[in-house]
Formats: sequence, structure tokens, C-alpha cells
Amino acid sequence: MKQKSSQTTASDIEPGYEALSYVWGNPADTVPIFCSGCEIQVTRNQATALRYFRRTQSMRQIWADAICINQQSLTEKAQQVQQMGRVYTSAVQTLVWLGEESPEVKNALKKLPIWLRSPAPHQDLLPPVMALFARDWWRRKWIIQELVRAK
Repeated sequence: MKQKSSQTTASDIEPGYEALSYVWGNPADTVPIFCSGCEIQVTRNQATALRYFRRTQSMRQIWADAICINQQSLTEKAQQVQQMGRVYTSAVQTLVWLGEESPEVKNALKKLPIWLRSPAPHQDLLPPVMALFARDWWRRKWIIQELVRAK
């Protein structure tokens, strides 16, 4: 998989980018991707998310913390955490990766609007909706900031 990106900080970000909200996944399960001609290792979950959101016919500038923040520098990570709110506020939109599609989650996404409009939710809609909200993404503490600040 080839990605065109570069390591950057929140203060370097050019307008027009999209922020990626995702679960890192198993830190030991990494795969190579190419950013600005350099091979870097990212978690399999992040690579899957980037592959899902990439455009084949045009460029897309996606801000992803594991790539845009130098993960080897504790100082940089500490500084960037302070600016995370601005990253999501300034993004054109936030792309949320809940994980790979499953039949249950696909069903939940299809039925969620019906479930939300129903005065008394249908019991048959409950299992797929629960499967959607059982995804690891909902357990991350950072989603509060990402959701509140996202467009």
C-alpha cells in the first residue's frame, strides 16, 4: 500500500486535511506503508483504515496521529497531545474507522436511523446496534474530544 504523507505537527498542518479517528490495534501487529517515499510501519488496523479511506483518482490529505506525530519522541508526543483538540477542530471533517465491516455492523448501520426514529425501539434492532457500539473505538478515552471537536 502506498500512502503519500509526511510527518508533521499540529501547527504545520495545511488547511483542507481530514482527521482520522481510529483504534490503533495491536502494536505488535504492524505492516509497512509508504509515506513520501519512505517505508514506515503502522498497525494493521491503521493501514486498513487508510486503505479504506484513500481515493484512487485524487489525493486526500489525512491526518493520523501515529504517522503525523513522531512516536519515538516523548517530548513531541506530549506537546502534540496538547494540540489534539485543534487538529480535530481545524479538520475539514473527521473520518471515523470503527473497524472492518461485519454483517452485524452493516445491518446496524442500515437500521440505526429506523431505530433512532422509533418511539419504542424494536427489539430485533437491538442486537445489530449493540454489535456496532461494542466496537473497540467506543472504549477509547480520546473519542470524547474527537467527537466534540469534529465536523
